[in-house]
Formats: sequence, structure tokens, C-alpha cells
Amino acid sequence: MEVLDKDVAGDITSGGHLSYWLEDAVHNVYSGRLNQNIHADVVIVGGGLAGITVAYCLSKSGKRVAVIEDGYIGSGETGRTTAQLVTALDDRYSDLEKIYGEADTKLIAESHMAAINLVEEICLKEKIDCDFRRVNGYLFLHPSDDKDELKKECFAATRAGIKVQDLDSIPGMLHSTEPCLEFPDQAQFHPIKYLEGLCEIITQHDGKIFTLTHAHEIDHTGITTNEGFRVNANHVVVATNSPVNNLAAMHLKQTSFRTYVVAGLVKKNALPYSLWWDTGDHHSDKNFPPYHYVRLAPYNKGYDLLISGGEDHPTGDIRAGEKNEEIRYKNLEDWTLLHFPVEQVLYHWSGQVIEPTDSLAFIGRNPLDKENVYIVTGDSGTGMTHGTIAGMLIPDLIKGRKNPYEAIYRPSRVTLKSGNMFF
Repeated sequence: MEVLDKDVAGDITSGGHLSYWLEDAVHNVYSGRLNQNIHADVVIVGGGLAGITVAYCLSKSGKRVAVIEDGYIGSGETGRTTAQLVTALDDRYSDLEKIYGEADTKLIAESHMAAINLVEEICLKEKIDCDFRRVNGYLFLHPSDDKDELKKECFAATRAGIKVQDLDSIPGMLHSTEPCLEFPDQAQFHPIKYLEGLCEIITQHDGKIFTLTHAHEIDHTGITTNEGFRVNANHVVVATNSPVNNLAAMHLKQTSFRTYVVAGLVKKNALPYSLWWDTGDHHSDKNFPPYHYVRLAPYNKGYDLLISGGEDHPTGDIRAGEKNEEIRYKNLEDWTLLHFPVEQVLYHWSGQVIEPTDSLAFIGRNPLDKENVYIVTGDSGTGMTHGTIAGMLIPDLIKGRKNPYEAIYRPSRVTLKSGNMFF
């Protein structure tokens, strides 16, 4: 296995700024570029968390897998996340109930709990050292939001089976006298170290991981690269954030948002390892209120790294009079310094979030395609758990096993606000 020299790596990320995760990681090229025709049981396009988790779960069950990634493992959106594993979803449970009803909202909550449990189980079983830890999460009101929203969310989350309780103030935040909701049993990790651990297991099970290899053509028989080499496969999984094999059906059901991250130093033990989220700026966008999301990561002996995200907007929607990238970073930095004891900001990066119109990822068979073609898209800001759910769901579909989450994540679904789903 060849290791990428970061000094000559070139572009190891899809964005203009290198994230902490990508700077901190060793970048392996694994099988290198595909340079011959091969056959696999399953070919997976995309080397982010969703694609690699699907590949890991399939390879552990005896399937021959081939992963095709046109950059490096995690060089797309997985390397640009803040890597929170949550059951406190971006889309409130009170809103999910209106769309899906109580019974399916419970299934949604259960699937995210199962995803966190699976990541923990894999880390323990495979001895993957990726800084996984369980933490509490704290949801608090943005000043623009209705003061009853926390109470509504507490009731709805409880009905969905999520542990939650009221607190009088927000642990760890400066000058906090506002109430919040505490969500125990959330989690966090280093996403690239986690993927590296999964990739090692995949290759041990004779799986192939081809980096720097672009899937130019994708159909139900496999993929063809830019150089004309083929991976013929019985099943095809496209896990590329926005599905590159679906030209219309899925793109009309979701919207891309740009989100921004700053990360800076806080003294060791100055803050509890936790997750923090506000409920979003409803003055900015009532339909998709941009919110702040914050966590800690271990950095060195004297400092932790506080990672703070927010300032979301529709991708490319920078009209006259709106905020450019530099101002968004500055606003996010100002907000972070106001609420947390950050001594020095070291990193800036951004990512792209795919937001479905009905708030839930699309995981399963690709609409209007052959039965053996699958997609993963629509992370809705919770890509680490949605990607892990894909690792539970798609292998079951491939092996013909029933999965309790198949219907709610079906890409062909159509939803109405009444909570009924049509297929």
C-alpha cells in the first residue's frame, strides 16, 4: 500500500481550504489508479464515509467489493465535515412528525441511534483509534426563534424515543443563562482516521480501493473510467454526495447548501467535550434556518481544537448585497469568540450539505433505473449517521434481506406534509 507524501500531494481535498482532518491524516492511495479490467460483486463509486461504510459491511459479509474514488479517501465532503454523530437532527423532530407521523419518526430516530452504536461497535471490534467518544449535546434557542420551540422539540424527541432533558443553562458556553435541551449519548470522532481503519479491513478481505480514478460512465453493469478501464459488477452503488448517475429525478428533490467552519485553540480542560447547536437564524431563512454547530477535538498536550460551523446558504446564491465568503468566515469567527474561550483561530474550511425537500436522506435503489443500482444522497447536515445508515441498509438490499429502514429512506418516495408517504 503506497502512502501519499503530503509535500507532493497536490489537491487532496475538494475545497479551497485544507480541513484539520485532512491535514492531520495520512493519505493512502491503496490500490492506486485502476489500470486493468476487473470484476467485482459490488462496485462503489465514492470514497467518503457512506461509500466506505457500505464497502466495509459488504466485504465483512464475503462480497468482493471495488471502491472507485476520483480523489483520495475522504477528500470530498467527509473530510470537510465537523464529524458529529447525532440523534439531535438538523431537522427538528417536531417538524419530522408533521411530515412522517409519529411511527415513522420513531424509526428515523432509531436509525440514527443504531448508526452511532454501529460506529462505536466497529471502533471497538476493529480496534480503530479515531478519537471516538460519547458526549452530551446541547440544543439552545437562536434569538430569532420562538421561545416555545425547545419545549415542542423536547416533547417530540421524547415521543420519538430520544433521551432528552431540560437544563437551566448551557454547559461550557460563556455568559450562558439561557435554558437548553440536553441530548445524552451523542458521539464524535476523527472521520479520516475512521475511514483509514475501515479501508484496512476492506483490503484485508480482498476488497479493492482505487484512488485517483474517475468513473466516467456508470450503468447497471458497472463503471468505465476516463482511461477506458472497466469494473464489471453485479451491483452498483453511487455514494458521491450528489448522485452523478442521476441526471434529473433526485436533483429536483433536494438543494445544495454551502456551510462554513472555523477551528481554534482552547486550553485543555477549559471546556467539557460536548456538542452544541442553536436552533437557527429564522430571520435569515425560515425554511432552512442556518444554525451553529460546535464540538471539541483533541489537538496537543496543552490545547483542544474547538470546531465551529454555520453561516449556511444555498450554494452559489451570493447575490448583490449578500455576504461573500470572507464575511461569512468573519461572522462565524465573531460568533464563536463571543461564546467560547478560543485563543487563536487556526483553520477555515467549507463544505456542501445536500438538503432534501422532506428533510431525510435518500438511501436505496436509484429511481427509474435497474434494480441493482443504488444511491446515497441527501445527508441533510447529518452525513456521518446517514452515511452509516447506508452501510446498514444497502448491504441488506443487495443480499435480499428485509431492513426496517428501507421504506422511509427509499429514494423514490414522495412525501406530503400530512405525514403520508407515497411510492
